[in-house]
Amino acid sequence: MATSKGEIEVYPTESAYFILKAENSQCMITEVVELILPLPELDFFHTTEEHINIGYPTILQWEAKNAASIYIDKGVGHVDPNRSFVEAMLEVPGPCTITAQNPSGSVSKSIELTLPLPTIYKFGSRKPTIEEHTPVVLTWDIQ
Repeated sequence: MATSKGEIEVYPTESAYFILKAENSQCMITEVVELILPLPELDFFHTTEEHINIGYPTILQWEAKNAASIYIDKGVGHVDPNRSFVEAMLEVPGPCTITAQNPSGSVSKSIELTLPLPTIYKFGSRKPTIEEHTPVVLTWDIQ
């Protein structure tokens, strides 16, 4: 009886079945190996700052594994799946979702974007008294 051994390197990009056939003049047998591409993983997703500031860029950071593509909503769009951060102009508070995808499926994580609380530095009037038929000027300084 003849024997054969061997190996080959394969680089599948999605889940796949590999079939080995062995035959002789009397019969043929097969064995099947299934290789599974795991779902992508998102270990974390966050901003580098506590709040977003309208008109200023915000850095979003994440760690993804097994991702063929990465998409971030809020106008950011598709980003390079090999990167782990992007600088974006985020103008609207609320949830922001990152989605990592590959041929086996997708996973998502969301964070809540918030604006800093406003600060009133000063609020007052130029004159503390009211005079008949004379306007009172109010002044303020808010950030």
